[in-house]
Amino acid sequence: MTVNRRVVVACTALVLANPTAACTLPEGPARAVVSVIDGDTLVLDDQSKLRLVGALAPTSPTAETAAADWPPAAAAKAALEQYVGGQSVLLEYDQRKTDRYGTQLAQAFVVSADGSYWLQGRMVEEGLARAYSFPDNHGCAAELVELEAAARALGRGLWANAAYAVRDAGKPRELMRYLGSFQVVEGVVANTNNAKGRVYIDFGPDWHSDFSVAVDPKDRQKFEKAKIDLMALKGKRVRVRGWIESSGHAEIRVTHPEQIELVAGDGSARVVGVSNDAPGEAAADAGN
Repeated sequence: MTVNRRVVVACTALVLANPTAACTLPEGPARAVVSVIDGDTLVLDDQSKLRLVGALAPTSPTAETAAADWPPAAAAKAALEQYVGGQSVLLEYDQRKTDRYGTQLAQAFVVSADGSYWLQGRMVEEGLARAYSFPDNHGCAAELVELEAAARALGRGLWANAAYAVRDAGKPRELMRYLGSFQVVEGVVANTNNAKGRVYIDFGPDWHSDFSVAVDPKDRQKFEKAKIDLMALKGKRVRVRGWIESSGHAEIRVTHPEQIELVAGDGSARVVGVSNDAPGEAAADAGN
């Protein structure tokens, strides 16, 4: 099957509320969708599974509730079935094409006679999924974070459910209740420290108990390459996304810039390094 990528991008711009949010990565094959497993996983006609990387569908917050019985998860799966039923998808790959189980990791563009669009963008824009990313799969993260912000502002889909609220960085004990789960956390940075190359972004006066963000030396290089000064985040309001871990206190490990947003006084936000500012000013000017 031959697909014109320019046509797909043009149609995507018409479908998405923000035309600038469309993402472009190296193009892969086009595949027919056979079935939908859940809100972010498809079965394709070559018998492979496809994970809609970048768009994290809801799952039940408790082990006692099955995904099928959790309304946000059921809504995401139902919508995905509607979007891709009987359709083909054009795949685009970032650095990593499969996970350790052989599941494909790709951005998917629905291709049909009625119009084509970016599937992850549609899911996030409609509040059916949250934006997330990995160290080797974050090529479209900034665009998805932008679409997520619009959905959250409108209270669309899962954003009307308290289970997916943006968490307060100033409530570390509450954050410990979410260990192992993906969360979006916001607060003002109280302090930044560089301990033998590892950067700690602290959200309270006591680093032993308050919420913090950790950036390992190998990951800090990505920020330096983008001319982002993590130490300059002190005093700024930021929003960080990732999985809550425990280092004696709640912590998120950040591996790439797209996990951190700078929040302005009016509540608007942007991923660090994504702006029209001079390269070295990406962190320093936020919140002024």
